[in-house]
Amino acid sequence: MVLKKRKICKNLSSKGFEEDRSKDHIYFRYYHNGKKTRYFTKLSHGGTEITDSLINVMARQLQLKKAEFVNLVECSLSKEELLEIYIEKGL
Repeated sequence: MVLKKRKICKNLSSKGFEEDRSKDHIYFRYYHNGKKTRYFTKLSHGGTEITDSLINVMARQLQLKKAEFVNLVECSLSKEELLEIYIEKGL
């Protein structure tokens, strides 16, 4: 499986993640009610596609199953459903 980096960036940003490009990587941190949470992932500045192995790593960083992460990026997992997952994990 391969996902486009641009799509990942766009869809994470629309689901409550804030993007920070000021460091060596592009970081995405999940915010809830304006507060930073422990859920974050990062992407390299280079390349345009994310391969299966990196998809697994990003899903693990966000404490999601691979299928949940893919659904998040493909927009079949809504912002509200993501919040429910994180609440179950103790947000």
